[in-house]
Amino acid sequence: MNEAETRAEHIDPALAAAGWGALSVIQELVQMLLNRKAKRP
Repeated sequence: MNEAETRAEHIDPALAAAGWGALSVIQELVQMLLNRKAKRP
């Protein structure tokens, strides 16, 4: 099983079951990056 298959068969369904759609994941990643940038001097 490669990375794409693992994600498609295991990770994506688990995220969807937890109420995390693709947009939610992207929004969280953007927020994390913005927070990290804001903490830098």
